Formats: sequence, structure tokens, C-alpha cells
Amino acid sequence: MDFGLVFHYDEVFMDLLVVNDILKFI
Repeated sequence: MDFGLVFHYDEVFMDLLVVNDILKFI
């Protein structure tokens, strides 16, 4: 398993959570 790919997906997932929080805040 490529850990670099895992970390990349984790970063994308966190970005999506942040965007979701921002949309709920608006």
C-alpha cells in the first residue's frame, strides 16, 4: 500500500470536511 496516496486522500477528505462546515455556517 502506498502511504503517500493514503495521506493524499486524507488531505482531500479533511478539505471536504472544512468545505462542508463552511457551507453549513453560511
